[in-house]
Amino acid sequence: MKKILAILLVLVLALSLVGCGGDEAKKDREKAAEADKAAITKSDYKVKGMIDVDEENEDEVFGSLETLSEERLDELGDYFEKYKEETKGMSYVDLEKIIGLQGIHFPEQDEVIDDGSHVKYVFWYSEGRMFYGIFTASKDSPDDFGLDEAGIYVDTEENN
Repeated sequence: MKKILAILLVLVLALSLVGCGGDEAKKDREKAAEADKAAITKSDYKVKGMIDVDEENEDEVFGSLETLSEERLDELGDYFEKYKEETKGMSYVDLEKIIGLQGIHFPEQDEVIDDGSHVKYVFWYSEGRMFYGIFTASKDSPDDFGLDEAGIYVDTEENN
């Protein structure tokens, strides 16, 4: 009987340690993500909002467009790859603060997908590549966009 109670006690203790350890690991990961975010965020940057591009202003926008350095683009790509889950749902404002430049938005590319969700694509350019943010909003809250995916656009045959 004592052996059974001892085994049960050990089992309960092990389960409680595992349960607590999971929360601690999650907290540590969230702290690391916040520290990394602080390290790559342009702290003195004032958000300006995305630039909507259409046929009338396209030449003007791209004629004076601020671009990312290739190093900065790689840094952003690494961050958003590493913290994919932690950045899900991030607002455009928070993303622009991290990047430090206005995003380019082509409203004609916005779409509504089969489930009624709204999708918006925003781009930041470097000399030779592009960083993208894909924002989604549910059909019930079509103006409440959150980041779904972000990364460096890789030109492949599949994308052409």
